[in-house]
Amino acid sequence: MNTGQPDELLEFLEHVVNNRSVESQIVWNTIIELHLRAYHKARNSKEWAQYTPQKVAEEIDKRERAIEDVLKKPEANYDQNSALCLVQMMGCGRGQLYLYEKMRMFHLVVQHFMDKGDTAEVIKKAKKYGKNDPNLWVNVLTYFASQKEVPKVELSQVLDYIDREGLLQPMLIIQILAKNPQIKIAVIKYVSGITFFAMCVQVV
Repeated sequence: MNTGQPDELLEFLEHVVNNRSVESQIVWNTIIELHLRAYHKARNSKEWAQYTPQKVAEEIDKRERAIEDVLKKPEANYDQNSALCLVQMMGCGRGQLYLYEKMRMFHLVVQHFMDKGDTAEVIKKAKKYGKNDPNLWVNVLTYFASQKEVPKVELSQVLDYIDREGLLQPMLIIQILAKNPQIKIAVIKYVSGITFFAMCVQVV
């Protein structure tokens, strides 16, 4: 076998790890890198250029799932930081998301869905990870409030959740919202031993 051929080398290494216990980080790092380089090469190939958008999406999903499966193997003793650099460099979204969660980089999990414009997942992940890290909600509120076309429904959901869970101070919320002239805020302050804030937020 000519191990100078990436496909053959990958096949050989996968045969090895599938048939014996391998703790070598070098082996696992190499397997992940070879998978990612093959994926990156395929995405930029002339063959893929002939595919329909649906076919490209299917191929991307199939290959990214295969890479994610390797990353999830309990026995896969790879260097997480190196793997993260590789999935970022090669544009493997599923690999990035899995490693962000595994490495507890929850702000990057939320940012991942912000970059994709997936507002439902932004809110879902913020609810999952944001109770112990209020800064996530600062990022999420800033994301929705700073958009050129403010998403009224999503902004309302975020504000309601933040208020219900007591995640951010009212003045911080006001400071974030006030940066967008589309958002009008009426604030009523009551002082009777304790200070209360009631906010009426309207997107115009």
